[in-house]
Amino acid sequence: MSGARGAKRVVVLVEDAQECSTALEVALSLSGRFAVRTFGSAEDALQVMQSEPPDALVTDIHLPGMSGLALIREMRASGMKRQPRIIAVSGGAGRQLEAEALSAGADAFFAKPYSPKEVCSVLEGMIDED
Repeated sequence: MSGARGAKRVVVLVEDAQECSTALEVALSLSGRFAVRTFGSAEDALQVMQSEPPDALVTDIHLPGMSGLALIREMRASGMKRQPRIIAVSGGAGRQLEAEALSAGADAFFAKPYSPKEVCSVLEGMIDED
């Protein structure tokens, strides 16, 4: 899924809350830098990412079925040559949840309600570092 410089970077968005998913997908798409693939479950996203690794993953922590934390751990343990940048988001606030997400392998954490534009800005910065 990775592209040449100047090409849109692929972001997999895993979010079961439709309102949050839509707001973040719009912000990322409007930046003009990202092609967004949205999934409502970690299992569906994981299946696709194993064959088509994205440049970045934005995942909710609390999902039906496999949690976002489990998804992050699975991605980090996958052995992919090029690991995606990962941002975790959650409606559960608190330093402990943030610490768990970062310990699992997330590069950044946002507690809901968050600004989709801020998530986009942080992701742009991460991608620019690569």
